[in-house]
Amino acid sequence: MWKCIHCKKEFDFEKVSEKANHSRWCDLNPKRKDYANNMKKARSGIVNHSNQFIKAKENGGELSHPSKGKKMPQCSHPHSEEMKKQLSKSRKKFLKNNPEKHPWKLHDRFKSKPCETLKKKLRKAGYKFEEEFMPLFPQRHFAIDIAFPEKKIGIEVNGEQHYNRDGKLTDYYRKRNLLMEQHGWNIIELHYKKVYRDDIIKEILGG
Repeated sequence: MWKCIHCKKEFDFEKVSEKANHSRWCDLNPKRKDYANNMKKARSGIVNHSNQFIKAKENGGELSHPSKGKKMPQCSHPHSEEMKKQLSKSRKKFLKNNPEKHPWKLHDRFKSKPCETLKKKLRKAGYKFEEEFMPLFPQRHFAIDIAFPEKKIGIEVNGEQHYNRDGKLTDYYRKRNLLMEQHGWNIIELHYKKVYRDDIIKEILGG
């Protein structure tokens, strides 16, 4: 077990990336606000233009710019709304044509021991399922940890970052679930600690 230096809680994390992610976004981390502000700056486009042109080209798109052909100034400044739309359109087109390269499909990056433990239990119980299934593709690109597409049942194995202090799902995951439910899906939210219970399969699927 690994103990967070901020909240002093213990977690079943093995990968350094999992430990670092929780520590960075722990509610009691005094630097959490700084990380959040840096992310806001990144999302607003405060990055070097030349990097964005290269990224768009790698994603199979092409960006036009009024200063094309001219020497770009070596400084950082926000993108225009038109530029942001072009970048977004290019990225969506690339992911639509190359769904296997979507971040959620990079299994080694997002694997967690609790989720893999539950998958092993399901396989042992004779269940067949899809991993990292995208239920609303190509309109939306998020994925479900474990999915039974024919029955439209999805299982999400959640870490602490999925919940608010009151134990309820964060707005992002709550709204995402509501959207899937509107398309006929039944999403089972499972705290990662529960996967180690012997009766968990029977509880969630009745098997």
